Amino acid sequence: MVRVGWQKEEGYALYLVMVISLFLFLILAHLLGTYVNQTKMIRAKELQVRAENLVLSAVALWTAQELNDQEGDGDSPAKTREWMIDLQDGTVTLKQESEYGDVVVLTIEARVKDSDVKRRVRVTVNLDTGEIVGWRNL
Repeated sequence: MVRVGWQKEEGYALYLVMVISLFLFLILAHLLGTYVNQTKMIRAKELQVRAENLVLSAVALWTAQELNDQEGDGDSPAKTREWMIDLQDGTVTLKQESEYGDVVVLTIEARVKDSDVKRRVRVTVNLDTGEIVGWRNL
């Protein structure tokens, strides 16, 4: 009879070990899923930041070129209305939509290399100061 009681206690212990193991497995699976999800979100945010940096770099390059053309001797060829700039992080297309005196409206599309991330904005730039006076996401 003592033998039967011992087997019963062993069964309870085995059941307890199984429940604790299942609980630990569920916690580990949850942590792994959270880690994978956070990694994907960080990568997506990084690509968005890179696209924003491409847009800002393109505006800076375009503004510098325009200010350089204004300071020149006036022998520059006719102004180009569309530019394509290949930068280290991707490609940027600038299109000059309109010009009102010292204010120019640009439509900028940035594509990050090795991804599907694309960013389109309409930027208004003051040529006198080189400041961005308007920014609208498209």
